[in-house]
Amino acid sequence: LVSAPAYQFGNSWASPFITKNAGSQIYRRNNVTGLNYAPSLGMYDTSYLTNSAVWDGYYFSSAAPIVSRRQLVGSVNNYAGDQDQINETYATSKVISDWIDDPATKPLRNSRYLLHMGNMSASELKTALADPKGARDISAHIMVDGAFNVNSTSVKAWESVLASLKGDNFAIEGMLTSGTYKSGDNTPFPRMRYPAGPVIQAGSTPGIGDKWNAFRELSDDQIRSLAEKIVDEVKSRGPFQSLGEFVNRRLASTDLGLSGAVQSAIDNAAINAKVAGATVTDLSPWGSLAANFKKPVDVSTATPGWLTQADVLTPLAPIITVRSDTFTVRAYGEAQDDKHNVTARSWCEATVQRMPEFLDETDEAGLDLTQRSKINTTFGRQFQIVSFRWITPQEILGETTSA
Repeated sequence: LVSAPAYQFGNSWASPFITKNAGSQIYRRNNVTGLNYAPSLGMYDTSYLTNSAVWDGYYFSSAAPIVSRRQLVGSVNNYAGDQDQINETYATSKVISDWIDDPATKPLRNSRYLLHMGNMSASELKTALADPKGARDISAHIMVDGAFNVNSTSVKAWESVLASLKGDNFAIEGMLTSGTYKSGDNTPFPRMRYPAGPVIQAGSTPGIGDKWNAFRELSDDQIRSLAEKIVDEVKSRGPFQSLGEFVNRRLASTDLGLSGAVQSAIDNAAINAKVAGATVTDLSPWGSLAANFKKPVDVSTATPGWLTQADVLTPLAPIITVRSDTFTVRAYGEAQDDKHNVTARSWCEATVQRMPEFLDETDEAGLDLTQRSKINTTFGRQFQIVSFRWITPQEILGETTSA
């Protein structure tokens, strides 16, 4: 039986029908009527299961057709809903071809995804990606510009990435409000591609209608507070070994089982304090499971004016990761005379980056683990030195002596 709230993907609230330390539960007796279930009734935390399956099993390359919305016209014998909703203006093959020929001026829809040719020519890559399995193989030719490791414990780093939409402008298309939203000094978190209502200003208390039509924006102070609380959650829950683990709550009887890291941070930072509506004091008739929650459930939860974990993750999803692929390596060397006196010292710094290609390039970059050569199973992918420089001792030790 599926009994779960809306907005399941990307959110992480514990189910009121399942104990916090489980992802599913079998009911053999109705606690309300006393009647036995025949057969037994299975309840599932579909939000937890969906996040586990999707966050680490799929990605959106944004190599997709470009479409526009059609003007729909209805009549007595011709319903608007029966018509095609979109009009394709650029086919996927055209999008990919333009991207390969001119990645600087014709990037993918996600402009943070950069072209990596690998060892292929432009014509070879176009042919490869035109094949049905190109949907999988394209990942070997995409590099993320500025990927962010969610295991970071830097408040400044989290502030920067959370404020990524600050200064962004986009259209508002709704029955009550239309026009262009300009974020100004605040950071918006729109839930929909085309928001239907006005923004809820940072620190303001919205009206009833606004909570259902609007979207949230956060001030710099709120962003900073949220970043601090996220870092607290990372320290108490991490390191995360997968994005699904980062997004989901823990299957635990403690407060870690209430919600995921970002949602817990939102709650602890009181981001939704002024958006609260009426509350209920229990989950009757499921009162025995109300212990899943440490406070009354607010019926305003997940309305458009209520900031959720999924709202925060929407702009971050294309760039977040649980591991780093670029590293800074520093080295020190010295020369000594026959009496072991140091006659020369030097310090250097190299930036190395993990690449899609395997060490043994006879294996394709997207080859399954079970099909890789022994050397690639052992050593994995190539690392390339992308920068190198000599550095001074002051940069490392703060010494006043010269090299």
